[in-house]
Amino acid sequence: KYLPQVCVCGVSNAGKSSMINHLLKKDNIARASSVTGKTKSVDLFVVNNKFILVDLPGFPGADGQASRLWDEEFEPLVQQYLRDAADLRAMIFAHDVRWPVTKEENTYLRAAKALNLPVLLLLTKDDKVEHRDRNWGLMRFKEDAEFEGRHIHYCSDNRLANCRKSRRLTLRFIESVCNERK
Repeated sequence: KYLPQVCVCGVSNAGKSSMINHLLKKDNIARASSVTGKTKSVDLFVVNNKFILVDLPGFPGADGQASRLWDEEFEPLVQQYLRDAADLRAMIFAHDVRWPVTKEENTYLRAAKALNLPVLLLLTKDDKVEHRDRNWGLMRFKEDAEFEGRHIHYCSDNRLANCRKSRRLTLRFIESVCNERK
């Protein structure tokens, strides 16, 4: 029997690793960095022997940084993971609320839909924008990505009540998809 898996994907520097560290209450279990393309492998974190949280390499951003590396190395790796993962239950899709939607993001949202995979959109770095900009970022994402699923405005600063709440909501989502019968 395999443990259920939940993968985390999104554009490089969208806050995936910080979110994983925040979710798991660990400082540096996932390599967070301001350098694009720090995650160079499919990293699996067994959580309390109940599920596996999977950190995927980031897509190139709108500025095109790391595009060649993505095309040649990371995309085939991510594709193979999505195709061959044992008991993949959901995708957590990290998107910096301040950024436009990229072509790669649309590609992977379509892939999740084709796999009939539930997607939780995490609009990251929520604490770095004003309230009206959060809503604008959500509306833009929903429109540009034709996304109609669940979303959470997420930040990783435990000093802020809304960041602690976003962690709890994300963990509830993970628990619900891992407890579903397949």
